[in-house]
Amino acid sequence: MRPSCRLWLHKIEPFAYVRDLLCLLPRWPSHRVLELAPAYWRQTLEKRETQQTLDANILRRVVLGLPGGASHRKPELIRQAAAVRWVGANR
Repeated sequence: MRPSCRLWLHKIEPFAYVRDLLCLLPRWPSHRVLELAPAYWRQTLEKRETQQTLDANILRRVVLGLPGGASHRKPELIRQAAAVRWVGANR
């Protein structure tokens, strides 16, 4: 069965699953990786620890347009940050 079929089988929206999975993976303990499988995803999302990790992730906040994301910062600070990243990329 294809991964996308498993997501639909468990009634999980694919984009949200991948977005949250990529936010969780860097800090997720390897001995608990099975909790991230589609079959256990809903139970994992209900855990307070999981919600705290997702809420603290800046990438997720930007994608969702939540306070603390780039869209809520002053435009001048965003331009400065972009300029620093662009200059660093050209080195």
